[in-house]
Amino acid sequence: MIKIPAVAVLLLGLASPVAARAQEYPQRPIRMIVPFAAGGGTDVLARVVAGALAERLKQQVVVENRGGAGSVSGTDAVAKSEPDGYMVLFTSVAYAINPGVYRKLPYKPADLVPVAMAGSAPLVLVMHPSVPANDLPELLALLKANPGKYNYGSSGNGTTLHMAAEMFRSMAKVDMVHVPYRGAAPAMTDLISGNVSFVFDQVTTAAPFVDDGKLKAIGVSTKTRSSLLPGTPTMHEAGLSGYETYTWNVIAVPKGTPQPIVDRLNAETYAVMGSAQMNKRFSELGAETSKPASPAEVAAFVESETAKFRAIAKSAGVSIE
Repeated sequence: MIKIPAVAVLLLGLASPVAARAQEYPQRPIRMIVPFAAGGGTDVLARVVAGALAERLKQQVVVENRGGAGSVSGTDAVAKSEPDGYMVLFTSVAYAINPGVYRKLPYKPADLVPVAMAGSAPLVLVMHPSVPANDLPELLALLKANPGKYNYGSSGNGTTLHMAAEMFRSMAKVDMVHVPYRGAAPAMTDLISGNVSFVFDQVTTAAPFVDDGKLKAIGVSTKTRSSLLPGTPTMHEAGLSGYETYTWNVIAVPKGTPQPIVDRLNAETYAVMGSAQMNKRFSELGAETSKPASPAEVAAFVESETAKFRAIAKSAGVSIE
């Protein structure tokens, strides 16, 4: 007869309730925290995913908007919540940008565990028609011949659109002036009015203005072209070799959440991502669904993106109190 040490018996006894709870999960509604205001791109995708997850989990997934401080407030709320799977974070690439631009965060990145990627979308470099350039080589030549003359708008210091432009500035070795706005909408308004020269924005927002001839599209930020702007080359194709950045969304939970719950959320999220209906809906929103990946693979991706944006922020001298 094999004797089991008393300590092992105790550990098994402690683990059993956790495993049982994970198997029964979820037993009540899940709160999905979106750390941005309602109506934005991340919020729209979160509501689409939440609805589909609710059907699979046979339980409500309630989206709550907790905007503020560039997504820091909502992220902090989840990081400090009970690690039981009933409060999850649905956030954007800001999750990887913030550690490199904020001097002090109320949470540590390690306080959260990435669970699954939940879609991505390309950006596009768009210009006012008055700028005397029609493609990327012409724009680069113009910027290099006129250092500091041309400006670009962004949705604010340390935002996705700002980092995309700073990555462009660094790789292209050009000098241009940053004009931060309180959001992407006013930046685009001023671009259309000719008050700034160019902007990196989401393809879904910019495409209608390009189609109407109000803006010129120079290049999309991903490795492949966008179906919304099929005639616009990628930045890499256009001549800026290796340039790639894009918006993405990730679901995360507090550190200490039982692994079986993490695995269940991962599996159900990718089951949702793999449906034809979800692919169609994401495509209509100018986004792409994510391919399956383990929580460890998702965490590794987020870590690599965090390192990338930390380097960009340091190079550009971007720092927020």
